[in-house]
Amino acid sequence: MIGVFMDYISFIGIALFVLLSLFLLSIKALDVTATIVAFLFGIIIIKLQGISWFIILFTFLIVSLYATFYGRAKSHEPKHECRRVDNVISNGLVAFMTTVFSFPYVFLGSVSAALSDTLSSEIGILSKEDPRMIINLSKSVPKGTNGAVSLLGTLAAAGGAFLTAILAVLFASSFLPAEQAALLSSKIILFVAVFVGGFLGGIADSFLGILENEGLMTNGSVNFMATLIGGLITAGIINFLL
Repeated sequence: MIGVFMDYISFIGIALFVLLSLFLLSIKALDVTATIVAFLFGIIIIKLQGISWFIILFTFLIVSLYATFYGRAKSHEPKHECRRVDNVISNGLVAFMTTVFSFPYVFLGSVSAALSDTLSSEIGILSKEDPRMIINLSKSVPKGTNGAVSLLGTLAAAGGAFLTAILAVLFASSFLPAEQAALLSSKIILFVAVFVGGFLGGIADSFLGILENEGLMTNGSVNFMATLIGGLITAGIINFLL
């Protein structure tokens, strides 16, 4: 009976993702190739790890896209360009690979870092103050500069990591060993690890942005490394404390 119920939930999740994919394509949030890859990522995650993993990644996609369109509209910035497949892969490759090889803590940390970084960038442009370079906080730079941070953007980054950490706790039974999932102490550790890993992964993205300015990294490689760092920090904290 439980198996039938979970199959039903998975079917609903897939159906919703199909509708979302068509919607994203219609509003040109993603191009055709990016939409197909994102859809395949989602389907594989559902089939391999279940609906809980998918919901966390689905939440990242919804919240990040809303933040992008909201931030651009409020700041009167030019319309956000249609995201291509390299953006989907760079932000989602770590999450996808950890799904395939079943590394739940790295998965959570990578998604947390991706959302933290996205909210930092897209909400940070609403700051009334010019951002400052993370390696030289006395230096003001134009909004959108790689490696720049603002108070509003930092708070948004924390909010993204916080949201992912809350979801991780809600679905703790899907990520923690059975003997740990019911313990409050284990859930607190899970929350702290996902929050800290995601937030520091977002901060790492700002530092790596300096290398992008110097032509030593691309935006895709910066995103990939930031999500990987967030995932490894989360996994390290949980493995050390549990």
